[in-house]
Amino acid sequence: MVATPRNTGEPPAPQRHRIVRESFTQDADRWRQEYTRRDFSSRKYRLRATVALGMLQRIPAGERRLLDIGCGAGLQANAATRAGWQVVGVDITLAMIRQAAASSTGDVRWVVAAAESLPFRAKSFDAAMMLGLIGYVADPLATLRAARVCLRPGGSLIVSWHCRAVLLGILSRALTFVPRRLYALFRAPQIHKYVSQDTETPLGVFYDRFNRAWYGDEFQKLLGSAGLRQREERVVDFGRLRFFGLPLWPEIVDVGISRALEALAHVRPFSLLKRWAFMHVVLAEPAV
Repeated sequence: MVATPRNTGEPPAPQRHRIVRESFTQDADRWRQEYTRRDFSSRKYRLRATVALGMLQRIPAGERRLLDIGCGAGLQANAATRAGWQVVGVDITLAMIRQAAASSTGDVRWVVAAAESLPFRAKSFDAAMMLGLIGYVADPLATLRAARVCLRPGGSLIVSWHCRAVLLGILSRALTFVPRRLYALFRAPQIHKYVSQDTETPLGVFYDRFNRAWYGDEFQKLLGSAGLRQREERVVDFGRLRFFGLPLWPEIVDVGISRALEALAHVRPFSLLKRWAFMHVVLAEPAV
């Protein structure tokens, strides 16, 4: 059975494409800055890129042709060229492609296209990479299948996906369950201004409506439906512990807790922790 996303009421594909293009056009500069800031929020994007590029370097050498699907501002594509890959960067948003081309540090070919219908010959790449993309596309299954078609025999796909069941977000909701009920009962106006309704990092209406997330092993099932199998998985970010959405300690403590949980999740006896990480980076290969 194909895994289904959490979100329902999906808009038609052309409408979703338009909404995603408009959002990323508006926020093109902000997304580039996500990789340059040094706060907790941007850490997951920087670490995701580091993990993905590490996986890329372990892929057996062929012609070293890489297809970066959903390349955004081109930071990973440029890093891959510096590591010796011939890269084609693809994004549905022209503003992102222009930004990527303007800051290109290597010989990258930039293409505007939807991830579900890639304009490339079959079996023409040694690897494909899609970071932060799969939740936004109109059809995740078609996107994965399109990427697999582009891979040569023995090729590899690096893909990231998000999970909604984030460990410290769950604990935050549990921590505030009774106080929230009491607050709802008494509605004390003197404390209202101190109470946030968020127990996890707020990601905005656009993210909540248009970036899918999966649970548990759902994404592995989706890979299987696309003719892919998972070879390796790394997880990044377990969220932040909050009380009524308020921080309990300096941000450096949040970083330390998440870093410790990330390390623990990759130790075999504690591997079940991976199920509750926010960001997953998977190295996959064609099943046949």
